[in-house]
Amino acid sequence: MADAFDPIPVMRALERQRVTYIVIGALGRVIHGSDELTDGIDIVPSTREENLRRLGLALEDLNARRPDGKAPVLERDPTPACSPPSTASKTASHSSPSAA
Repeated sequence: MADAFDPIPVMRALERQRVTYIVIGALGRVIHGSDELTDGIDIVPSTREENLRRLGLALEDLNARRPDGKAPVLERDPTPACSPPSTASKTASHSSPSAA
């Protein structure tokens, strides 16, 4: 029989490396009071470059492996999910009172 899943070591590793993340999925629901059981932890990390570096360190600390046995590779997707707002500057016209 397999050992019961314990998310605490994973969360400790993430905290030790100061990874910014949120917990989602079944464990997120358990944290909010659901009585369901889960055997994993789903997170969404911040995709800032420094945070992904810290996430990589946490995964190394945990000796994390993909299903094929290889170490995970973290890369930031260079394509933004949505277009950023226009950065075109607006010009304002000012009128000064004329001297009489």
